[in-house]
Amino acid sequence: MTLLLLCGCSHRGDENLGLGNGAEAAVDVARLTQPDELVRALSLSGHDLDGKLGAHRMDATESLKLELGDQKTATLDQTFAVQADGHGGVHLVHDNSRGNGFEAVALADDLYVKPRYGKFVRRKLESDELERLRTTAETAAASDLKLFERFVQVREAGTTTVAGHAGVKLTLSARSKPDAPAAETEPGRKWRETVTVRYIDGDVVLDAKSGAPLSVRIEAQYAIVLDGKPVQATLAYKQTTAALAAAVAAPADWTTLSAFVVIFEGHEFYVLNIPGIGTYAYDCSRTGTIEGAYGGSYGLGQWGEWASFNRASFRGRV
Repeated sequence: MTLLLLCGCSHRGDENLGLGNGAEAAVDVARLTQPDELVRALSLSGHDLDGKLGAHRMDATESLKLELGDQKTATLDQTFAVQADGHGGVHLVHDNSRGNGFEAVALADDLYVKPRYGKFVRRKLESDELERLRTTAETAAASDLKLFERFVQVREAGTTTVAGHAGVKLTLSARSKPDAPAAETEPGRKWRETVTVRYIDGDVVLDAKSGAPLSVRIEAQYAIVLDGKPVQATLAYKQTTAALAAAVAAPADWTTLSAFVVIFEGHEFYVLNIPGIGTYAYDCSRTGTIEGAYGGSYGLGQWGEWASFNRASFRGRV
């Protein structure tokens, strides 16, 4: 059975919720108890978060357990960390329990990036590459909540202060009467119409002025039908924000490389060619398979080594 590792967290294929047009996004803070507006707030881009929060650090953990029947289970744990110094410097780390991940540092138009257990390499940033890297970490909560948005009841629960920002606290629970599911036209997304929710529990603190997320906790259990078989998912997500005093600095040692992006089977890959070492591809999509037919790089958050015939590296654009 082909199994989606992150059945609750689609990424590149999801809507951009009107936040990806390059202009600073505005969240309607008067509508934060509406699930669609809450999803918009959790979907703010890194550029928008920097403008609304200034220098800050975001840390998040996510755990997804799938019960597949016949007492079979699959679990994926992930951690995300983003430091933005308010002057264009960004340090991002993404790791998961499968031994994969990446670390990146952006300074001006330079990008230093490495696999989890590799060495930093330096190259020039391309177009909106930094925003796409940050989206992997900073919109995970939005992707989770979007899946069962029609089941969510959001209530205001007072005010609080997080990292020096006055915030509005919201609580999350399951609605007694969810809305009807939206019709999915893409075959690979039809399973979303089968979502049912057992429980939702959580709380979110958003900046009172801008709607930027300051803390998030989402716990939920839901079920889907995949390839005609029921799958139960248990999700736990937690995100915190703290003030950041120090500027982001370049890593101590690095080398140079060539890099490019390719789309394969609907997955977006960052492909890095490291001189004298080889070519490695990282699957940046938030959906994947537990066992894929295309090697270790074909799946959520995995690095894999690529090579062309009779070459130590991958020939494409190298």
